[in-house]
Amino acid sequence: MKYLQLLFLLFCFNGFAQIQTTPKLIEEKGDYTFKSAKTIFPLEIEKYSRKNIYSFDKENKNIGVEYQNSESQNSTKITVHIYPAEDGTEGRLRNEYLKSLQSISDFANVELSANQFAVKKEGEKYICNGFKAKIISDKNIQNQLTLFECGTWFLKIRITSSELNSTEIDNIENKFLEVFNPTKLTGTKLLNLKSDLIIAPAIGQDKAMLGAIMGSAFKKLEWANANVSEKERVSGFPDIYLDMHIEALKEFGNFEKENENTVNEVNKKYISDINKILKSGFLTEFILKQYNMVMRIPDNLKLDFDGYAKWEEENKTSIDLNKLYYLITYPKK
Repeated sequence: MKYLQLLFLLFCFNGFAQIQTTPKLIEEKGDYTFKSAKTIFPLEIEKYSRKNIYSFDKENKNIGVEYQNSESQNSTKITVHIYPAEDGTEGRLRNEYLKSLQSISDFANVELSANQFAVKKEGEKYICNGFKAKIISDKNIQNQLTLFECGTWFLKIRITSSELNSTEIDNIENKFLEVFNPTKLTGTKLLNLKSDLIIAPAIGQDKAMLGAIMGSAFKKLEWANANVSEKERVSGFPDIYLDMHIEALKEFGNFEKENENTVNEVNKKYISDINKILKSGFLTEFILKQYNMVMRIPDNLKLDFDGYAKWEEENKTSIDLNKLYYLITYPKK
């Protein structure tokens, strides 16, 4: 498992700021059944007692529940949040994870850093991808965030503790994941693997550029079909895999050789910049930086960010992978 250091400052993810809503407190003396997600929130899990149930929408489809250690008040708090994820759009998991980090940063109002890495939950029928951050904010407080995409749902677990170490927190989280299994959430409503492809209107009449975009998008779909099982893809479009993006950019760049005389000047520069990056030897570093390191990365991969920073300074490009010319989606069924 490769750990990546992430440093994030207050407002560093302004584009992902969450919309604030006023939660509604739900009164329930016994086990609470979240009907839409077919999930039960019990009164107690291990030694942790349920304290509050909140609804963040009128239909009660966005539910957050707090648990606390009943033996030592306020020392450990666990929040379980299940809420709609809608269509399985490319970048969905990454964007939601960054939004969640931003929310923590906003609340703390201080500079934070985190060790982050991809996680995976495998069930009998389905597999869910997720991302985890072990947040460093106070020497006496352990703070952990884990987010899974589960078909049409997100599952978020946040743990803060002044009494447990990192290993103990992982053990507690595993206990909660036995109760709130993300793969079972996937099973409540699967995504449709007949994908939709949305092309940006900015492409206009540039047929050659359209061809490059289509080739890149289809390469992602081809890679996903060949390398990721259906029982994983029904939980979300698997663009968390680094190799998918490498192959897609290579396919995009190949179009310059075949169509260099038919692309307009603006798009010609874009494709030329892609090929400049491909030839630099820093393609992996470029992709990881573009996506804030939120990616599943092979353990044996060697990275040279110092070398890439020097190359980037000497070779300015116009590429921003977050400003997509296309978007792949696994729609809701």
